[in-house]
Amino acid sequence: MHSGSPEGIAKKGVFRRAWNHLTDFSESPALNAMRRMKAERLVKEGRYDKAVGLGKNAVPALEKVLFGKDPEKRFLALDALLKIGNPGIPALGKALHDDVIAIRARAATSLYDNSNYLRLESVGDRVLCLLLKEEPEAAAEYGAEAIPALVDALDDKLGSVTSQALKAMVLISQKGVECGWEGIGEKLKEKVMKKGVVLQADFIVALAKIRGLAAAPFLVGLLERNDNLAQDAAHQLMDIVRKGPEEDWRWAMGAFARAMMCGGDDALSIYMRSNISGAVFEIVKRHKDYDFTEVVPALVRVLGDNHPNFGNWAGDALEEIGLPVVPALLEGVKHGEGLIGMRSAYALGRLGKRHPQEVGNAIIRLINGEFGDRLAEINERNDEIATGLNEALLECGKALENGA
Repeated sequence: MHSGSPEGIAKKGVFRRAWNHLTDFSESPALNAMRRMKAERLVKEGRYDKAVGLGKNAVPALEKVLFGKDPEKRFLALDALLKIGNPGIPALGKALHDDVIAIRARAATSLYDNSNYLRLESVGDRVLCLLLKEEPEAAAEYGAEAIPALVDALDDKLGSVTSQALKAMVLISQKGVECGWEGIGEKLKEKVMKKGVVLQADFIVALAKIRGLAAAPFLVGLLERNDNLAQDAAHQLMDIVRKGPEEDWRWAMGAFARAMMCGGDDALSIYMRSNISGAVFEIVKRHKDYDFTEVVPALVRVLGDNHPNFGNWAGDALEEIGLPVVPALLEGVKHGEGLIGMRSAYALGRLGKRHPQEVGNAIIRLINGEFGDRLAEINERNDEIATGLNEALLECGKALENGA
């Protein structure tokens, strides 16, 4: 065959292309098939470092081991895939969803170091990697794109992942990103009752911060439980009232009153009542036109709470409400248990600075009546109350003098 003939040239070209295809170092199907077979043999022999040298052709064999049953070999395969580089990244992304926590953690660390997670094709996998590394701020940078993965993370078996997802959601919502927060809020409410105590608190915080006022009815409903959920809900309600816009809270007064009458002298119960009284105080400051009759006895009850770590806003709220609280304070002086009697007396003194005539007359009537005879009995409780009432009358007197 003459090489210069058209037929000869054509045959020679076909042969050259076929030869190049077979012998191309990186793309030849025949050579790659041989490399994959060699990689399988090396991996079976435990020679992972040698397998790494075969690059992408070693990925199938290593991936098979990574998702196998031998714990030690799984970690060796994971590390080998990382060494391979880009071709091994998708397998590491799958490992982020593994049932074994240690595998998930190692995969996340491997991808997070040197920002290898950015090579993952799926935004969801990148977000999951960041949640596993407890980097909610970085996850939140993906904004609306991160939301599907964050919602999926609410059902993650690893509590820390769910907690970090909630934090990322809050950060995204605070940026004003529109992501259908109403629907997500409903999902959060569904999850509140299904998780452990720690995660329940995280769900409540996220719900309150994401939905704000829209979450208030659900949180108020939790107050009836008188447990850890109620305490977390009370704290978030005070935050919503304090930082939120003007809102009509009359619908919640009954629930607030009942919650402040619940619980014992333990720190958690006191914490709940303290936060609710704080919420009521904020409402009183803004809405002096409300009828607070329902909450006044409960606020008097909260006066008796004594814990150094929690604020007691009940006295502030009673002072702001003004004269309508005097009968309840007098009842507290007469019949209140523990610290309620003494603190009711001092609360009258605070009120006397604003309304000296009315409060002074009420105290005098109390002392001149039947209670005065009981007060004459010598005991520690009476001594504390008598001191408080005396201080209250002195405050009334000063106010009257200054007013004159």
